[in-house]
Amino acid sequence: MKPVAILRHQLKTRTKAGWHENIALVRPRSERRQVLRPRIASPLPIDRMNATVQFTINGKQQRVSTDSRRTLLDVLREDLGLTGTKYGCGEGECRACTVLLDDRPVRSCQADITEAEGRKVQTIEGLAQDGKLHPVQEAFVKEGAMQCGYCVPGMILTTVSLLKRNPKPSRAQIVEGLNGNICRCCGYVSILNAVERAVQPTKEA
Repeated sequence: MKPVAILRHQLKTRTKAGWHENIALVRPRSERRQVLRPRIASPLPIDRMNATVQFTINGKQQRVSTDSRRTLLDVLREDLGLTGTKYGCGEGECRACTVLLDDRPVRSCQADITEAEGRKVQTIEGLAQDGKLHPVQEAFVKEGAMQCGYCVPGMILTTVSLLKRNPKPSRAQIVEGLNGNICRCCGYVSILNAVERAVQPTKEA
């Protein structure tokens, strides 16, 4: 094995007694180990980042050309001006961003815009028809099921989906159906009462 050349390198350090000379052994530059730096992946080509997505939003055909990595929430709020869909935690935990995708509740902050391709999207803006509130909206108003109101669009849309699947749920089934939709004002009792009112719309105010 070929011996590795060693260089003598003089270093001077200062101590209380004065300057002191040290001898350090240093490998020649040609013999030093090279540090391998990780390669940074090149960004995706522009044509792979852009996408044209066609879907139905609140009963109307919509076509959007945008970055395919954007969320459905971003496009709804920033491109289409549908700000009834709220940005809450950004992690899909509070469900303030809930919209209906083919009548099923989804967390729009976690759904890529491409997931809406060819599908039906409904936001809180699309519930009222001809100036008349949806029965679930009316029930929330009559029961006062809101304080700050930030969670209400997601709560209402989740309730609409629940009642389509199960028109007459028990209170336990309502609790299970709304599980995960967080009300930071803790107005859960009024919310549950509102859902029960929506199940029986003839209930006295």
